[in-house]
Amino acid sequence: MVTSIGYLQLLAAAAICVRRRRPGPLPATAALVAAETVQYFAGLAGALWLHIPLGVLTVTGLVVQFAAAWREPLRRRVAGDA
Repeated sequence: MVTSIGYLQLLAAAAICVRRRRPGPLPATAALVAAETVQYFAGLAGALWLHIPLGVLTVTGLVVQFAAAWREPLRRRVAGDA
């Protein structure tokens, strides 16, 4: 479920990248989705030496990304702005 939501987040980051012409969120989200996927398979394989630290880093990255998204103010659209 978390990985599926991560892929949806990746699509949203791609839309932001195209709309705002800012590539920042896309590579960060791609790295988080890759880390989630590796963390999932490490857990299935029983590699707790990788699964637990990668899970902590993934949650930390998500919190940082969430805070960065909320700190940026939304711009108001002007009537002629498309």
